[in-house]
Amino acid sequence: MALSQLIQSFQQWREQSEPLVWVTVIQTEGNTYSKAGEQMLIGPGGQFQGLLSGGCLEGDLLEHAEDVRRTGKPHRVFYDMRDVQADELWGLGLGCDGALTIFMQRLDAATDYQPFADLADWAWEGRTGACALVIESADASLPVGSSLWQTADLGGALGIDEGVQPAIVDELGRHSQPTLAQLTISNAELELFSMPVPKVPRLLIIGAGPDASPLASLAAMQGWRTSVVDFRQSAIDRFTAPAELIACVEAEELAGELDLDVFDAAVIMTHNQARDRGYLAALAGAAIPYVGMLGPAKRRDRLLNEIGDAALALKGRVYGPVGLGLGGRGPEAIALSIAAQLQAVFTGTLTSPDQKLDL
Repeated sequence: MALSQLIQSFQQWREQSEPLVWVTVIQTEGNTYSKAGEQMLIGPGGQFQGLLSGGCLEGDLLEHAEDVRRTGKPHRVFYDMRDVQADELWGLGLGCDGALTIFMQRLDAATDYQPFADLADWAWEGRTGACALVIESADASLPVGSSLWQTADLGGALGIDEGVQPAIVDELGRHSQPTLAQLTISNAELELFSMPVPKVPRLLIIGAGPDASPLASLAAMQGWRTSVVDFRQSAIDRFTAPAELIACVEAEELAGELDLDVFDAAVIMTHNQARDRGYLAALAGAAIPYVGMLGPAKRRDRLLNEIGDAALALKGRVYGPVGLGLGGRGPEAIALSIAAQLQAVFTGTLTSPDQKLDL
């Protein structure tokens, strides 16, 4: 499930002012389809966005969600698929050999759909933040379902007294990954789930030729926010693949027309040596961690040499030849190899251009 699709569904359903159910995986054991921090939303009429089990558990989750929607009480659900016989007996038959703990809570207009509303905005904008959810508690000042969320300069809380908020903030700072932890705050035992706010990644495609269209389409399927620029107005006019920005921008205008630092990746594919050189020089001044270049290594090295000292700023960021060696020919196969590499880099599976992956 693409985070961007989850956010877009939320925005549409929120306009209807109907209660929603926010579903979060808070802990897993063994082999599972989703991991801690994965989310889905259940909207009006049983509509849902996101998958936590590939569709196997979602029917049961819909039934639990109806109770949460009706009563407003958060609910924890545990699915254990490690016992194959029991799994088949109960009709799930997942065969995942793992277990998931899932937390469900209502979002509604009375609380302005918080904390999900802020988390969605931060994820879309690429802000770094974190959220804590109280999963179990015997303390009235920390009721189950209460939450706290923050970035460096923004934040909010629901159902948590101001006196205990600093302790929750401190706990958030201890974890860089989704974590379910037992702790004591103000002499009260509670269970707290903390998670960083994920981000919707952004891709800049430089070049709007025929081979850019399949890459933009794959990026949209993966939930990337994509912008496409080219120095040829004719190429821009013909470009019809999904993108939130499609514009004619010369290399020397790139840094002035776009905030390059918001992008997580850029791929240069104009097929024009001089133009590629200009765009590469423009990207050298930005903080984009992934700069992909079409063509062989000799072409990459020649372009880097041609931009002189600016190439020093690109050290460790240039992926060229761009893409993983998946095999295949044609625009679609090349786009797939680039999209696969983008996925590997963004998820941390691939951490540098020199790293090799077992394919």
